[in-house]
Amino acid sequence: PSDLPWALEIDAAHRPAEYAASSSFHPTFLYEGLWNVALSVILIRIERRGVLRPGYVTGLWVFGYGLGRLWVEALRSDVASLVAGVRVNVWMALAAILVGGTVAWRGRIRPRDAMTEGVGGA
Repeated sequence: PSDLPWALEIDAAHRPAEYAASSSFHPTFLYEGLWNVALSVILIRIERRGVLRPGYVTGLWVFGYGLGRLWVEALRSDVASLVAGVRVNVWMALAAILVGGTVAWRGRIRPRDAMTEGVGGA
């Protein structure tokens, strides 16, 4: 439920039973969309500076998407499938954070000098 001016009105027939008395809810689709646009703009600006290694931005985006998705899932009140008492979407967000963080972490490390020497024909 939400009392914010941009809250989404849901008619009684489509509200979750536990929120029957509430008529307005967070527009989570809007939050997720704004988060993704902001994250993309920030990462594109950083990437255009040319200071990041290939793959690093992708890892950061997946990591950032997972963080945003985790936040959005905390606001949701609809019915969802659970695994170990936690929403499946939360598990997926945590997986995105783990994978994205790993890719970003590995992407920041320079390749070994021996590997790069062989590529150039030395």
